[in-house]
Amino acid sequence: MTEDHLEQEVLGWLADVGYTPLDGPDLAPDGSRPERGHYREVVLEGRLRSAISRLNPAVPAAAREDALRQVLTQLRERFGSRFDELDHTGRLVSSRLVTATAAIERVVSHGRLQEICEAHSHDLSLLLARLVRQGMLESDGRSRGTVYFLPGDSIPTPDQVFAGTAFSTLNAVGQRRDPECLELSSEHSKVSSEHSELSFEHSSPGHQTGERDRAGRMLTPHLNAPIVDDLTNLTEDYRAHLEHLAAEPRQGRLSSARMEQVILALCRHQFMPLAVLAELLDRHPASLRQQYLTRMVRAGRMQLAFPTRPTHERQAYQAAEGADGDNESGRGQS
Repeated sequence: MTEDHLEQEVLGWLADVGYTPLDGPDLAPDGSRPERGHYREVVLEGRLRSAISRLNPAVPAAAREDALRQVLTQLRERFGSRFDELDHTGRLVSSRLVTATAAIERVVSHGRLQEICEAHSHDLSLLLARLVRQGMLESDGRSRGTVYFLPGDSIPTPDQVFAGTAFSTLNAVGQRRDPECLELSSEHSKVSSEHSELSFEHSSPGHQTGERDRAGRMLTPHLNAPIVDDLTNLTEDYRAHLEHLAAEPRQGRLSSARMEQVILALCRHQFMPLAVLAELLDRHPASLRQQYLTRMVRAGRMQLAFPTRPTHERQAYQAAEGADGDNESGRGQS
């Protein structure tokens, strides 16, 4: 078998599992549809830009462009020439796509990659294993629960954040009970803008004067925003503020779009654990995760506090920058 015969056979296999082969000369600077400025430009920035836009439709265009620049700069600073040498043969399952996704979303998983590209499951498994061997990624977890992230990144865990804190959760009728008793499954009036204008300002761990801010939210150096770990720790005014934001769902059913707006408002500038969100919204935690939170995370509208533990019972959620929702809604005292 000649090299050409082998290449054509492989291209046929790839086409059978959903890939669209492209001719390298067509993408060259002088090609019929150029996608690179010179032959040494192995990162197809136009395709990366499109992927960022597709994965983050709610984020403003200027922010997406800034993210593109930051991702490429970060990866080249971290890996040097090794990054530009990835997939030099033009392989359609792109190592650069994987590493860029890990840089943007902090972690990447086998399932996440299947959502954003048309690669075959087996090819993705081989690619992820190779990137780990090459030192381009690190992994955490086992089997289907394995997640991958860039070497040296500090990914917080629930044990780090909640060490030494008491924990209770809610059952379906709103009564508190211990976590070992809770089984989580794997997964139209506007909110008053006047009430959002309370004299609260956003706090961050960098401005902490103790373990909690003036609103009663927990501060930790492991997260970039305060966390509402328990409603009973909040000041009376701030708890009333959150309950006001959550008033509509407690009064009855809402459209999915409106419910997502309320969730984003509650999670603006702070992390909300699943149990606390369920208590505020008067919803069962498992249903809330299945019907709304998982979808919002996948759409880039919500960020996980603990991306390596996506279904952990103490998982917490923060509204992504630029996600639709009621502005100024999630502020707290400094």
